Amino acid sequence: MLFIKFILACLLFIFPSSVLAVDYHLPHNQWRMVSLPAAPPLGNNTVEQVFGDDFGAEAINYGQTWKLYLYDRAANKYELLVYGSPLEQGQGYWIIQQSGNTVTLDLPNGSVNTPNNGEINLLPAQGGAAKQWSLVGNPFSLPKNLSQFSVKTSNGICSAPNCDFDNASTEGILHKAVWRYTGSKYQQIEGNYVLNPWDGFWSAALGQSNGLNSLSLVYSTNQVYPPQSQFTSIPTDNIIQQPPAYLASYVDPEFGTLVTRATDRANQNSNAHPYPKQGSAWNSDMTLLKMQYRLYDANSFQEIPLTLALNGDQAYSKLGSPTHGPADMRWSKKAPNVMYVLDSSKRFKKMELNAGRTDMNPPVILHDFSNDGYSKITTGNNEGNLDYNDEYIVFAAQKVGDERVYAVLYEISTDTVKWEKLIPYGLWNKHNSHPDNFDWITISPYGDYIVVSTTHRIYVYDKNFENEFLLASSAAHGDIGINQNGEQVYVQFVFSGEQGIWSYNLKTKEKIKLLPSKYNGGHISCKNIKRPGWCYVNTSQESYKEVFALKLDKGTGTVERFAQTHGSINNRGCTQVNVSPDGTKVLFSSDWSLGSAEDYAYDKAHKYGCGNDPDRKVKIDTYHVTVNGQ
Repeated sequence: MLFIKFILACLLFIFPSSVLAVDYHLPHNQWRMVSLPAAPPLGNNTVEQVFGDDFGAEAINYGQTWKLYLYDRAANKYELLVYGSPLEQGQGYWIIQQSGNTVTLDLPNGSVNTPNNGEINLLPAQGGAAKQWSLVGNPFSLPKNLSQFSVKTSNGICSAPNCDFDNASTEGILHKAVWRYTGSKYQQIEGNYVLNPWDGFWSAALGQSNGLNSLSLVYSTNQVYPPQSQFTSIPTDNIIQQPPAYLASYVDPEFGTLVTRATDRANQNSNAHPYPKQGSAWNSDMTLLKMQYRLYDANSFQEIPLTLALNGDQAYSKLGSPTHGPADMRWSKKAPNVMYVLDSSKRFKKMELNAGRTDMNPPVILHDFSNDGYSKITTGNNEGNLDYNDEYIVFAAQKVGDERVYAVLYEISTDTVKWEKLIPYGLWNKHNSHPDNFDWITISPYGDYIVVSTTHRIYVYDKNFENEFLLASSAAHGDIGINQNGEQVYVQFVFSGEQGIWSYNLKTKEKIKLLPSKYNGGHISCKNIKRPGWCYVNTSQESYKEVFALKLDKGTGTVERFAQTHGSINNRGCTQVNVSPDGTKVLFSSDWSLGSAEDYAYDKAHKYGCGNDPDRKVKIDTYHVTVNGQ
């Protein structure tokens, strides 16, 4: 891990995800194992053509002041390459230079990234030998976890399907570890260790590979989640000391994930990602991102023409004029071009993009609540949701001269208010610390329970708002998801008593502590509706400033760690994890620890939110995280 941080400190690894690998800095008089991170142009791939220009006048001294060696696997010996020798991707090389200075290695113009189906060819053990070494390397221009590679053989146990490293080692085909040279010693690495661009390494075929026609490492593109682990303390990363430029990326030095800055709020507005409980930023097919009142291509992060040329007010109007802003907008769970909006005139309507996504079709008014006698109505008081089938939604409503809160269950397909009932606890417009404060109400994912946060407690009711049960005697941030058994659970932080992150089963009422600490608080989103069994969390305690997936099981503490968040203590409430429907991607916001107490006080005094206001003194941008850069 220290080596990863050393390399990152040298290279910064801040680059657009579409470009070739960063350059490599080769120190004076240190042997290094290297491998080409992209394919040089055809006919331009020799030692001279790839590296000659990097050494300037020293190029004429090849073999004296700088050298490149190949390991001949079959002959078990090193070979000094001649100046015109061709270089191959996936092959590892020893290199040294003695120019007196650090030399920067780069690739020729026109070099091409390796496709994700690229293979690293190894030599099987020969003639009954117990082991066969191959000097190879990472052929990709982005970092890859070693565990993302599988072992492929021409026949036998690892031929269909491929083996992972552990199985290949157990079967005696290939050692589960590889070895790289750090400049002073060998380092044995395995599992989730990150192979960076330019990394060369040794791999050892074992005795049971004797007789195979071929043996190779294949990069697996189907790994889209971080490896499962425990949530342990790590030092807050100080390698990447400043945020990347807009639309540029870096590799998280602890987890090897790709983090891309998706916004530039110093020059943009009205594009904050949704609050964790207010639905996924992604539409149902994950091709679009809804960022406040703007729509983006979910892969390129480029704003689509529908909102691109509009100012904030115009974009707000284009997306339906929601009465409480993004709090009253929800993507459909089923139709990728549809969102549901409760507008400023108390009308609940369906907004649909046209086929070319160049404009919005005329809105379809589903129900006009201005005719139902409510002085105020919101989508569950800003935190309610549709069920997973787009059938039901619960609104919170208020009547003239009445502090009490009414729940309204609405059936979308039939335009029917199924019932209006008084919530028995809590009053509207009370400060959040007030004992009578009403917080939120929502329908459950399967549409069969109503959950309410009020008077600092969590209550659950059946679909008819009957059979009340006190689910949790304290209330903090939480969300409703589906556990490993397919059951609906409410997941929340607990700050008093037995602190931690807990789940509460809506059916069985079982309580399970998922993690043992509150980690200074944070947010939870369970909007990964296509990936049951997990919720997504951000925490703010020093050494735990992260976004991660949390497994909803019997309390094993299993997590998948996506990224460190770099947020300051002053703006710790602004991280606000958001997750894609399939759980493969997350968004978080960060001020990159630049937020001072003075800035925070200014924002609070002027009622500025988490990066939403164009005048905010500390810009809090949104960052996008994926595994494998996918």
